[in-house]
Order: sequence, then structure tokens, then C-alpha cells
Amino acid sequence: MTDRRVVILGAGGFAREVAEMLGALGDWDIAGFVERDEARSGYLLNGIPILARLSDLAGLEECFGVPGAGDVAPRNRQITEMESAGLRPLSIVHPMSVVSPSAILGDGAVACQFTTITANSSVGAYSMVNYGATVGHDVHVGRNCVIGPGARISGWVTLGDGCYIGAGAVILPRVTIGAGAIVGAGAVVTREVEPGVTVVGVPARPMS
Repeated sequence: MTDRRVVILGAGGFAREVAEMLGALGDWDIAGFVERDEARSGYLLNGIPILARLSDLAGLEECFGVPGAGDVAPRNRQITEMESAGLRPLSIVHPMSVVSPSAILGDGAVACQFTTITANSSVGAYSMVNYGATVGHDVHVGRNCVIGPGARISGWVTLGDGCYIGAGAVILPRVTIGAGAIVGAGAVVTREVEPGVTVVGVPARPMS
């Protein structure tokens, strides 16, 4: 069973959703949630043990890992911790999602329940497409992007590394979102967003 063992970094809401996705896929042995809280070490969360550090887990080189944070910055920290520990990144495609056979998902990418990723799109390593979101054709999603629940990414869109797309946001065709940019919940993006900029509203505009 060691080749089907996985550890989830973090123990928050999305981490628990990851555990349930792994349960839906079946045959995964979840070794634990890693949460840096010594006081909670050894406790069970939804029947899964909490570990205070990765070193509590023997045989790390035979284990997969999944970032359990739902935001870009903490996911980056978890990815660094995973890679330093030698954990293998696990990609997750929920059985109730739709992923085109011509789409490409990078190592550690996650497609949650009811997501749709269509023709010739690519989702970068460790990026997450959350519940009910859609990624249109010929979209490029960079590394460690978070696409929120119900977001709509139209065709030929480019998301730079580390973008955060809020719940219910809409990005119109052929728009580029720069690395590290944030699109607020419910925003409608009609034009390019510069790297690191936060946009909100309909149509989306930079926050003042």
C-alpha cells in the first residue's frame, strides 16, 4: 500500500475537501494532515491523524503529497516544504469533474468536483480548479494558481504563475492575467491585468 500513501499539508477546510476527494477516488491511504501545531499532534480529524511535522512520517520518499491550503501564499509554503521533504506531487481529478483528453494537468494539479477543463488547455503544476469552475479551450494556467468556486475562464486566456481568481469571477476571451494578480469574487475581467495587481467589480478595475 506504500505506493498509494499520501499526506495532506494543512488541516483547514480545503485540506479536508482534498481528503474527501481522495476518498472518492478510492484506494488511497491518507497518512495524515500536517499542521504545525504541537498541541494537536496525534489527534484525529475526520478519522485522519494530525502530524505536527513531516519528520513524524516514516518513508517519506515513498509517499505522495498534496498542498491543502486554499490560497496562493500558504500553498507556496506547503509546496516548498513538500519538495524539500522529497514528497512526490499528486494530481487529483475528481471523478465528477470533466477534463478533456486534450487538456494537460501539471504535477500536483487538482480538478475539484463539478469542474470542467476543456480542449487543449493546460493547468500548471500545483494549480487548483475549485468546485464548479470552468476552464475554456486553449487556456494556459500557470504554476500554483487558485481558481475559485464557480469562476468562468473563457477561451485563449492566460493566467500567470500564482494568480488568484475569486469565486464567481468571469474572465473574457483572450485576456492575460499577470503573475501574482488577484481577481476579486464576482468580477468580470474584460482587459489585461498587470502582474501583482488586484482587480474588482464589473467591469473589473484595479483597486485604488
